Amino acid sequence: MESIPEDSNSGADELDLFLNRSNQKVADYQNINRARTTLAAIEAIANHAARISGRKNLIWISGSFPFYIGVDAFTRNPNVSPTQEQVIFSGETENAARAVNAVNLAIYPVDARGLVGEADVAADKRSISNPRAPSNATRRVEAPNLQQTNLQRTQNTMNALAERTGGRAYMNTNDLQTAIRNSIDDSKVSYVVSYYPSHRAWDGKWHDIKIDCSREGVEMRYGMGYFAFEDRPLTSDTRLAALQQAAQNPLDETAVGLFVRVAPNLPNDGLLRVVTSVAAKDLQLQLKDDKYEGSVELVYIKQPAAGQPSTTEGQNVGLHLTKLQYDEITKEGLLFVRDLKLSEVAYKLKLLARDGTSGHIGSISIRTDKLKPNPPDIN
Repeated sequence: MESIPEDSNSGADELDLFLNRSNQKVADYQNINRARTTLAAIEAIANHAARISGRKNLIWISGSFPFYIGVDAFTRNPNVSPTQEQVIFSGETENAARAVNAVNLAIYPVDARGLVGEADVAADKRSISNPRAPSNATRRVEAPNLQQTNLQRTQNTMNALAERTGGRAYMNTNDLQTAIRNSIDDSKVSYVVSYYPSHRAWDGKWHDIKIDCSREGVEMRYGMGYFAFEDRPLTSDTRLAALQQAAQNPLDETAVGLFVRVAPNLPNDGLLRVVTSVAAKDLQLQLKDDKYEGSVELVYIKQPAAGQPSTTEGQNVGLHLTKLQYDEITKEGLLFVRDLKLSEVAYKLKLLARDGTSGHIGSISIRTDKLKPNPPDIN
């Protein structure tokens, strides 16, 4: 739930006002961090589902949704919090929106609170007057009902998330099982419709899309538009930022398919053999002078023990393939073999593979302390 502080009730109006503003500042920071965490979670889930073809439904059950996807600010409300500043989430919102758009992810928000009554008639509604103030004191002006404001913002956010991604919001119902079942059933019949903009106005703004169906009785759910983001240039900074984000992501990314086999490299007891097969079909290789050219960057993140810091090593492999070689790796995968020091990776290994052309990343995490003592076959 959102952080909404209780009204102070010290008996002194000026002190109450000071305390309310101070408490609201703390609450604002908590809500800001919560919104950023939520945006990062949406991006991570979208990246994790990248290799799943077609429409993907994300059922999101929560008691509060703290932001509008695509509206990258908390709107300042001086009546509720005069000290609240507008906070821009341009980077976080863009990253999440890019990821959702790219993988055709529909979000189905489900309000876990079930049926919610009107906040204005809630039994625990606080009095607007100060009972400790003298009887002849001037009554304070009634502040906006924070419960009602929070409820309205939550429901608006749910509807915005659903409409913009092609899902459906479920609120004010105690039948959560049916809401979840209906969300799952929506994935049974779906079509992928491609749209190629001709406006060339890559301004990062929201653009509406409308799809009509002449068949009667059909209810369509689809993303109502898209953000016109321009392709990001693959600079060294964007490369490093993408790798760092993938390394910290608790979910594995799947834009580049990986198959990894690891085991102690007997009889070399001090080494761990890592055999990696990268799905060549997920790499964007460019045909130049009868050669398929590109690159793959592999990053090995090694952790020697639980709670210990990790170390990193990597390799960047340039690809210059003939047609015969390209056909072979498309069928069999692109194979890499590397021996790591077992003492440096005795607890956990995370492997990242990044396509040098598109910037797409695949990752996989392996608990190396649970491996069987047999070296993998490289054939």
